[in-house]
Amino acid sequence: MVVARVNSILVLNTDIFLKRVRQLLYNGFYDSFKATHKVQGNRVYDLALSNDGHRLEQKNSEKLPSYLDPSPVMQRVAEVAFDMATTLWFDKAATERLSLESLIACGQFTTCYNLLKYIYNLKADQQVYSALSDDYKKRVEEIEQKLMTDYSQFKVDPYFLFNFLGEKFGVTGGKVLTGSVITGSANFPFIK
Repeated sequence: MVVARVNSILVLNTDIFLKRVRQLLYNGFYDSFKATHKVQGNRVYDLALSNDGHRLEQKNSEKLPSYLDPSPVMQRVAEVAFDMATTLWFDKAATERLSLESLIACGQFTTCYNLLKYIYNLKADQQVYSALSDDYKKRVEEIEQKLMTDYSQFKVDPYFLFNFLGEKFGVTGGKVLTGSVITGSANFPFIK
């Protein structure tokens, strides 16, 4: 009974409390005045299904546009990536679940999403945006257009960049993936 109690305290301390402390530290950093328009977080769970409540709350508070909403298939791929255990290797189960591929694709489309969100918030702050040089504003507009093109492709096929880069760099033995490998597969029973 004592061992069980000690183990539960360890789990609470290492798994729950430390995650909360880390989240509070992240929030304090990202929300600080000094970091405004200078940093943007990019976490694997940003677009995951299990993070919908927080993402929707953030969308409402920042008044983010609907074109930033991820597609359901993007969220499913992000959920697979988020469910990947923190290890230094991929075992057979992770390989069957396409964890590595989903992790890479999730990193690509989450980065695209967060950069678009960053640009939207930068433009929304007219005091800061109007102080930028015309050349800098032009660069921001060009980047935004490229990101919008990619993000619309990610919404349809979250693996499009993963597949493109695999072909471009001649990765052998790989297979072309689509979002349909995630939906309705026996390898992903937790996805509805």
